[in-house]
Amino acid sequence: MLRLGKVVGVDLTTALCEVEFGDPEEGAVSTTQIQWGVIRAGETIVWSPPSEGEQVLLFCPDGDLAQAIPFGALYSDQFPAPGNGAREFVRFGDGAEIGYDPDAHHYDITLPGGATARIEADGGVSIKGDVSIEGKLDVSGNIATEADLSVAGDADVQGEVTASEVTGGGKHLSSHTHSGVTSGSGSSGPPS
Repeated sequence: MLRLGKVVGVDLTTALCEVEFGDPEEGAVSTTQIQWGVIRAGETIVWSPPSEGEQVLLFCPDGDLAQAIPFGALYSDQFPAPGNGAREFVRFGDGAEIGYDPDAHHYDITLPGGATARIEADGGVSIKGDVSIEGKLDVSGNIATEADLSVAGDADVQGEVTASEVTGGGKHLSSHTHSGVTSGSGSSGPPS
């Protein structure tokens, strides 16, 4: 038996919920605390608890409410459809959103102010494509590049700088000459 119901209570510590169904004006009925259905619960496992007020389908094997399982969800007046295009996304209660637009070929993650994100991969992370960072970048390990490095601002180096060649103002450190060189304690002229 299938019934349309609404989640009226959620216990996150026991992973149980209570679902109300029937006409509220004629005396709606509530289930006891029951497990909500999930899309995976094996070696691959998903945790996505229902929200109070969420409309669900209540599956009752043999019509037995004691075995009822709320599966899936339906849009409702309280939680209407959040989109109307091809872009697929998941939006969380705090406004965080993960989405992909197949028409624009664009994947985006948006977090609310003050939120943090973390990727942990001992084997490394590989990014292919141009990367743009707006904000401060702190690096605690070494940086290696096989291409040119261009810096538009000042560079403040607290340690040693080792280079096979240094060029400043068009003058090569290893091969430039000085004019006005005199022996003794005098200073040479500027590089030529």
